[in-house]
Amino acid sequence: MSLKFRTIKEPISYKEKIRRAKDFNLFNDLKKGDPNYLDPKEFALKEIYDEYLEFKCLDCGYEETIEGDIVFELFDEEFEEYPILICPKCDDGSFVPKDIYKQIKGLKR
Repeated sequence: MSLKFRTIKEPISYKEKIRRAKDFNLFNDLKKGDPNYLDPKEFALKEIYDEYLEFKCLDCGYEETIEGDIVFELFDEEFEEYPILICPKCDDGSFVPKDIYKQIKGLKR
C-alpha cells in the first residue's frame, strides 16, 4: 500500500552514520565477531536517510515537522489512510500530514 502523503528524506552524513553504528554496537553490547555487530565503516557506505513529515492542524493551523520514526511507530497503514495526531498547540485530535490537510481543505498541492 503506498502512502497518501509525502515524506521528506534527508541523507545522513558519513560521520553521523559512523556515530550511529558505534552507538548501536554499544547499546547492544556488541563486539567485532558478534553476529549482529555493525561495522561502522561498512554501515557508513550505505545510502541511509532520516525521514520527516510536515503536519498541520485542521483547526488552529499550527505546523510542525516531525521525525518519521515517531509517526510510523504510531501509524498502521493497513487500518488508516494517514496518521492523525493530537495537535500540540490546541490539543485537538486533528493534526494531519500537510498533504492531507490540503486535500481536506480543498487547497492545491
